[in-house]
Amino acid sequence: MSSLFKNISANFIGQGWTALMGICFVPVYLKFIGVEGYGLVGFFIILSSAMSMFDGGFGAVATREASTYEASPEIDKPKIIIALKSIECLFWGIATIVGVCIVFLAPLISYYWLNITPDKIESATQSLRIMGIALLLQFPVAFYYGSLIGLQKHVTLNTISSLSATTRSVGAVSALWLVSPTVECFLIWQCINSFATALVLRTKLVDSLAGWKDVKAFSVDTVRRLGRFAAGVGLTNILSFLLMQVDKVILSKILPLKEFGYYMLAWTVGSIAFRLISPVFNVYYPKIVSLVATQNTVETFRTFTRASQVLSMLVTPFSLWVAFYSHELLLLWTRDENVAAFANTPLLILTLGTMVYSFMYIPYALQLAHGWTRFGMWQNATAVVFMVPLTYYLATHYGLNGSAWPWLILNTVYVVICSPIIFRKLKVKPARTWYTEAIFMPLLISFLSLTALKTLFDALHLNNIITMLLSLGVTYLLIALRLFIFRFDTRRLQWRNTLI
Repeated sequence: MSSLFKNISANFIGQGWTALMGICFVPVYLKFIGVEGYGLVGFFIILSSAMSMFDGGFGAVATREASTYEASPEIDKPKIIIALKSIECLFWGIATIVGVCIVFLAPLISYYWLNITPDKIESATQSLRIMGIALLLQFPVAFYYGSLIGLQKHVTLNTISSLSATTRSVGAVSALWLVSPTVECFLIWQCINSFATALVLRTKLVDSLAGWKDVKAFSVDTVRRLGRFAAGVGLTNILSFLLMQVDKVILSKILPLKEFGYYMLAWTVGSIAFRLISPVFNVYYPKIVSLVATQNTVETFRTFTRASQVLSMLVTPFSLWVAFYSHELLLLWTRDENVAAFANTPLLILTLGTMVYSFMYIPYALQLAHGWTRFGMWQNATAVVFMVPLTYYLATHYGLNGSAWPWLILNTVYVVICSPIIFRKLKVKPARTWYTEAIFMPLLISFLSLTALKTLFDALHLNNIITMLLSLGVTYLLIALRLFIFRFDTRRLQWRNTLI
């Protein structure tokens, strides 16, 4: 338990610091490059997310293979290293192909896709070319992250990621201030920072795997052996990208670049909860994989339930707090009334959507641990068919505010319809425990606490950052009391059936 706490703490601090760096410096970026320029940065974020489609599922394979390294007999460890080295080659190869393609297609993207004025097409084209190089250097970082997560090197990994986030943000501001206040300068620094991060992470990975230099660099047979699982995860990743980014892809075409910038600002804040999700998932997923592999069904359910509780404790209060104070937070953050006025409704909706999305993360970990990727694939494929026309319709008919609704609608459908199917397939009983402990109780406590405190402070005319933070702190305290003091005792839980 102490190891789990240490790893969660390391992940939470690392992700929190990364999020803080990303949030704190956005107002400075706006000062130098404006909302329209931030729209281009938002398009770079979309392209970065799109790269997840091209890992073919081998990122998840790397984490899974690395998770078995320490427990494997010495004779099997070279096989794991060969697998990781083969996946590394795939990542760099894919990164090179995709990066070069973006460089060559930059004029077409800026002219035919982005909704910008003719006088800015040349600058946008140059920015897109630099984006291609940045993506080439950034994509393999995901492989090194995944491998180190599997090896349980959470403290080391989060130290590096925190330093990388700091240099990325501080360096970008310095470049904009001292060199050139342009999007091109911002992106050039991203290239430099990504290359340095990849180099440091690779060095740590090699140092963690004895015998790395003694095995061959690539094995076709190994790739074939891992291909089936990777294919299922890879297709799921493609569909997940479409679900999470299709709204932004469509909006980058429909909305003027300035309005798209407002949307991306809302998404930047609304997606902070992802930084709270990853620490829990990264720590508990390898443990769930190990428990499923040993067929320890009782401990698997306990761990699954506890992981869901911890995740909900972190995400739910924060998400509802952002939704309650969306306008105030945007104004405090950007010091721009226009940004707060235009982006606060999308922020409220996107934040709630991300909260609901987080509820499905640990069930997804359980699916991956069992190698059951087919349902996620069909689930996401069906949702894409639903998402694309809905996003287009709401964006064209209701503008910026309407464009945020599909994200909330989609994730609500996931929880209501898909989670019962998952629990039935994996024979998770009593599933009502999950609904109560991971969704209902955290939502109820958070909503009542925030409503009561906001009503009180409004009545006393105490509307400031101190009372806002006090509301969040009290809500977290109440949730923590429920989880750690008046808690549901998972030791009494038993499986009624055996996991498949």
